[in-house]
Amino acid sequence: MLLGYTQSGIARECGSKLRSWQDYEAGVRTPGAQVIAGLARLGINANWLLTGEGEPTLGPIPQSQTQSQGSGSGTHHTETAQGISTQDLALLENVILEIRRQLERRGTELPPEIEARIARMAFELCAIRRQQPVESTVANVIELAAYR
Repeated sequence: MLLGYTQSGIARECGSKLRSWQDYEAGVRTPGAQVIAGLARLGINANWLLTGEGEPTLGPIPQSQTQSQGSGSGTHHTETAQGISTQDLALLENVILEIRRQLERRGTELPPEIEARIARMAFELCAIRRQQPVESTVANVIELAAYR
């Protein structure tokens, strides 16, 4: 049991099918962005999940999330108890999805640590630029990470 969930329960919470979840646990398949984001919403540290670094859990994410002001824009964004904005989680999910799309198109399978490095680099670049991941940006990061 993970976080008190059965396999079918955690799969459902993360938007996955039971068989896929069993394959993740057996190491047959790698979870995609939707599942990783679902686990992050349940308190699993996405960085730990992708790289094995850091603490496995972030602690429970409360049902009532706090509101905080966006930087100078007058907009609101939701933060988890750990201070991670839901905007950042959404950006991370979009970055991972774009990386997966591009790797699938190329027919490329990378070790998890390389894929995690690409995700971190692309996320940081998109966050600095304050933009969603675009194909050319992620393609450049994939190329850079391959030579690092």
